[in-house]
Amino acid sequence: SRFSPENRYGVFPAVSAGWNLSEESFLDNSKVINFLKLKASYGLIGNTPSGDFLYRTNLFLVRYADQQGLRFDNLANENLKWETTGQLDVGIDFGLFENRISGSIGYYSKNTTDLLFPRPLTQTSGFTSVIDNIATMENKGWEFSIASENITTDNFSWSTEFNITSNENTVKDLNGERLITGVNAYLEGESAGVFFMPVYAGDDSETGQALYDIGNGATTTDYNVALDNRQVVGNPNPDLFGGLTNTLSYQNITLQFAFQFVLGVDIYNQTGEELSNSGFLGFSQTIDQLDRWYAPGDVASFPG
Repeated sequence: SRFSPENRYGVFPAVSAGWNLSEESFLDNSKVINFLKLKASYGLIGNTPSGDFLYRTNLFLVRYADQQGLRFDNLANENLKWETTGQLDVGIDFGLFENRISGSIGYYSKNTTDLLFPRPLTQTSGFTSVIDNIATMENKGWEFSIASENITTDNFSWSTEFNITSNENTVKDLNGERLITGVNAYLEGESAGVFFMPVYAGDDSETGQALYDIGNGATTTDYNVALDNRQVVGNPNPDLFGGLTNTLSYQNITLQFAFQFVLGVDIYNQTGEELSNSGFLGFSQTIDQLDRWYAPGDVASFPG
């Protein structure tokens, strides 16, 4: 139901290998390292579109003026095929001091080809996009986890687990296309969903009009021109993320508490836009808007 008969089947093999160094003779008498394993794997994973029968044009039953009717639900794409992700993982698992401390260190690289992507269309077609295999994306980074048995007695125990992961996401190829959804965009050479917006450059001291950066040191007061000169101003994808969990047990009572964190992530404050953006929707409820242009010659943070 997801692909035409010509593209219905895919082959996605995988292979993995490991070497238990701790079972080798040169680590037999180690008083510190009781488990050490090198591991590596590579495999392919296939993914399908989220909707059924998108390879053909489908009709949708509607009512209009108390009459039954049909409308187009999507444009056909008979060339739809499997999205494929190849993932390489290499790492080390370890256990120290009779496994009182254990963990792993790993590197991963995921390359997705024929990524299923809503290719933009001119709206005169009656549609804004069509699902197509046009994108290539890469994700890569490091993973680290460690667990410790801090206290172990007959009645009480305390253990801790910590993990942290880095991820670098890049849209490698969009076949020359770009997708902009609100303030987010998918652009070649950038991370997925970067904030892509006009850049405010202050106001004209003589007229009080807002100025927008259009590159090469030039500015414009025409917001429509500024839209065509949008720039990447932030990235909603974190550089690092992870968590910390502690488990305390006393006889038959267990208490567990956990923390999660992200680092290096940009957040778009849409509420701030509505409340502070120079009276947008008639609000202007924040005190920083008092630093606005009032008369020719004023140097202010916000337009008049």
